[in-house]
Formats: sequence, structure tokens, C-alpha cells
Amino acid sequence: MYAGGLIDETAALVGRGYREAAPMQSVGYAQALQVLDGQISKERAVELTAQATRHYAKRQLTWFKKEQGAVFVKPPFSADRLQR
Repeated sequence: MYAGGLIDETAALVGRGYREAAPMQSVGYAQALQVLDGQISKERAVELTAQATRHYAKRQLTWFKKEQGAVFVKPPFSADRLQR
């Protein structure tokens, strides 16, 4: 997300008046706003975004485990392939 220009995108959205829009509090945008405000470094934002993503994924798994009839599908890739 950051390599793809998230901070520039966030700055453009802020410039258009969307700073207080609900999506700006989502994973990635919230951390990018902190970078733009000078509260954290880009490197720290990457770390915090990764952590927030893991937490969000855990909440999703917990929620789906409670859903009757939910079927978990194994992804067609492995974490090993992603790190090459």
C-alpha cells in the first residue's frame, strides 16, 4: 500500500476535504494520516498497518467461526511463496 502511493493518495484526499470521512479511519489511511501529521515515520506506519491488518484478520476469523455454515477455503498460495 505504501509503495503504491498510499501517503500521496491520503494527502490528496485530505486536500479534497475528506479528512473526517469514516474511511479515513480504516487500516492504512489512519496510519498514513499520522505520517502526514508528523506523528510517526513512514517506517513506523508500515509496522502499525501490518499489526492492525493482523488484528483485523483475527477479528474476522473469530466472527466467521461463529457463523453457521461458514466454509473455510484454503488459499491457492502459501506464505512461503509470498516471501520470495
